[in-house]
Amino acid sequence: MMTINKTALLIFFSCAITVLSSCNANKSTVKTVTESKSQVIDFRELNTGTNSGFTEKTNEAIYNQIEYNNAWERAFSKYFQKPKPQKIDFENKQLILVAMGERNSGGYKIRVKSVEESETNIIVIIEETKPGNSCLTTSVMTYPYQIIEIKKIPKKLIFQTEEKIIDCKVQE
Repeated sequence: MMTINKTALLIFFSCAITVLSSCNANKSTVKTVTESKSQVIDFRELNTGTNSGFTEKTNEAIYNQIEYNNAWERAFSKYFQKPKPQKIDFENKQLILVAMGERNSGGYKIRVKSVEESETNIIVIIEETKPGNSCLTTSVMTYPYQIIEIKKIPKKLIFQTEEKIIDCKVQE
């Protein structure tokens, strides 16, 4: 008789629910790394925005205050008055930076959807939201990014991206 791994079943149903519940999305690209015994890791958003200095797509971990200060400076490089970065307890925490790079209009967004720990890796699920052809957007360059904090775990980071395209047509 065939046995079904509970984790695999949970991942399958989670992906199915995500795809089916995105009523306004007309495209979804999901790449999934299936690993046994993955655990959800809590995270805290430190900052997010669309007017950063991250001109290239960036997915990286930040392990010390100097790296964080540099990332913070890039995040606020277009601002005259820059807020100061928080002090982070890098003995117990690490940060994750995700950025879409330069986009030719408004309507773009990036966020960490979830972080999971497997036996060998930390899996960061990123959701990139893009405006559909029917959307009216601002005609300005945008640079979406997000910085989050997680507990320090000495494992390899794996980044997975889900693409969500918003359909802005008015329902009649």
